[in-house]
Amino acid sequence: MLQKIRYFSFLTVVLLLIVVAFKNHDDVPLNLLVFSGQYPLSLVLLATSVVSFLLGAVWTVWRGRKREKAKLRKVDASQQSAAKEPAAKTAQPDAVDELTK
Repeated sequence: MLQKIRYFSFLTVVLLLIVVAFKNHDDVPLNLLVFSGQYPLSLVLLATSVVSFLLGAVWTVWRGRKREKAKLRKVDASQQSAAKEPAAKTAQPDAVDELTK
C-alpha cells in the first residue's frame, strides 16, 4: 500500500513539473559557475529536478548500504560471542553412543 502511495506521489510531482515547465518557457538569465547565459526556464527546471532526483537516489542507496553493514556487523558480533561460549553437555546420552556400547 505504501509503495502505491509513493508511486502516485511521484507521478503527481512529475506531472506538475511538466505542466509548470510548459507554462514557463521564457528565457531567464543563469549565472552558475561556468554556465552563464539565457536559458529557457523549462530547461532550468528540468535540470534542477533531475539533479535533485539523482542526489536523493544516491543518498538513499548510501544510507541503505550503511544500515545493511551495521546489521551485518551486529549479527557477526553476536555469532562470534555465541561461538566463544562453551557448549553445555546434555544430561541424556547420545543414541549412537548407547548403541555402540
